[in-house]
Amino acid sequence: MGAAAPDLSAERPHLVPLLREFRVPPGDSERKEAVAVGPLGTRDAFEVRLSPGWCLMQSGLIVGGMAAVREGDGTRFAVLGATRPSALRPVQRVYAPLLGRRRGRAFLRTVGQRARLRL
Repeated sequence: MGAAAPDLSAERPHLVPLLREFRVPPGDSERKEAVAVGPLGTRDAFEVRLSPGWCLMQSGLIVGGMAAVREGDGTRFAVLGATRPSALRPVQRVYAPLLGRRRGRAFLRTVGQRARLRL
């Protein structure tokens, strides 16, 4: 995560296919307000908490996070993504079994590729 997550503005659009832009203000603050821009220009405000080894991002509709820790010669990486409003839960219940695992694996492959590019 150290190689792929510190620059959220540059990396998030590579990691999330339905994201055209993720605007995070510069600075070293642990808490930030970010704006996600979708492919059609839709916007969603996110509260972001970024610390060494982990990141949590949440809006009114979505919660997501990443965490990483060194383990032996590699890195253990975890990712979380879910919808927040109860009205969206039926969609997530259908989506997760059909596409969730596949999308999760694709996300992890992309994180690995982006990390290797930054080395």
